Amino acid sequence: MNKEWFDRYIISLYWSVITTVTVGYGDIVPVTTVERIFVIIVTLLICGVFGYCLSNIGHIFKQIT
Repeated sequence: MNKEWFDRYIISLYWSVITTVTVGYGDIVPVTTVERIFVIIVTLLICGVFGYCLSNIGHIFKQIT
């Protein structure tokens, strides 16, 4: 019973993360719980890296002007 609850929780978390960051639901989707956890972690990590890069670019433009 606990495993079913955990799997449903991960599926819901996967849906909310992918929907929130508007990555989309491509043709290749994770099937197992481990794959979903991996995609959630990588998606959040990449969003952080993207935000950090944009912040650095903004800082460079601020120094130029």
